[in-house]
Amino acid sequence: MSKLQPQPLSEKTIPDAKQPGLNLDSIVKCRNEINTRAVRNFIGNFKNTQDVKWFNSANGLIVGYFFNEKIRNWVFFNDNGDCEYMLRHYSEEKLPGDVRRLVESKYFDFSIHHVSEITTDDKIVYTIDLEGKIPWKTVRITDGEIEVIQEFYKK
Repeated sequence: MSKLQPQPLSEKTIPDAKQPGLNLDSIVKCRNEINTRAVRNFIGNFKNTQDVKWFNSANGLIVGYFFNEKIRNWVFFNDNGDCEYMLRHYSEEKLPGDVRRLVESKYFDFSIHHVSEITTDDKIVYTIDLEGKIPWKTVRITDGEIEVIQEFYKK
C-alpha cells in the first residue's frame, strides 16, 4: 500500500469558498504583487521566518508558504491583508503532548503517521493519519473531541 497523502481540508473546518486550491503556477514573482497589509501582518506574526514564498490561491486568497523547524506552514490572507487561517503539516514529534496523549489513549494500536493542523478564529483543528496493522484511520480532533473521518484497509 502506498503512503497516505494529506487529506483535503474538511468543509467542517474550512468552508469551500476558502479552500486553497494551490498550484505551483500561482507563485507571485514580484514583491509589489503582494498585499502590503498581508506582508506586514505576516512579518508581525512570524518575525524570524526566512525564504517565504508567496502565492495567489485559486479562490483569491494570498498565501505565505515557509518551512520552520521541520513544519510546512501556509498562512492564508484575504484581500484586506487579514489572516483567514493557517495550515501546518508535520510529524508526530511536533504534535502537542495533550493531543498526542488523547490519540494514543484511544488508538493505542496505531502509530501517528502525519499531522495537519488548521488554525482559524483562535480555534485549532487537528487531522491525524494513523497507521494500524491492517487499517489506516484519519481522525479529527476539535475542542478535545475526536472523531474518525476516514478509514482505509491494507491489502
